[in-house]
Amino acid sequence: MPLVQRVVGVLLGALFLAAILIFASIALAVLVAVGLAGWAWLWWRSRSRPRGRIIEGQYERLEERDEQRL
Repeated sequence: MPLVQRVVGVLLGALFLAAILIFASIALAVLVAVGLAGWAWLWWRSRSRPRGRIIEGQYERLEERDEQRL
């Protein structure tokens, strides 16, 4: 096998490896960004909800109810 074919093969292999690494890092960054945005949206939606229940117009916190049971 001539030396030129080996050099071209090594260069193409290095180029493909670099392309794969770049694609993988971009894909990972997109997945992390989407996951973080989803988590932030769920946190934002759940923080405005009261942490208790309303029975017949009376508001009861769940923590107080659990302490009364003990």
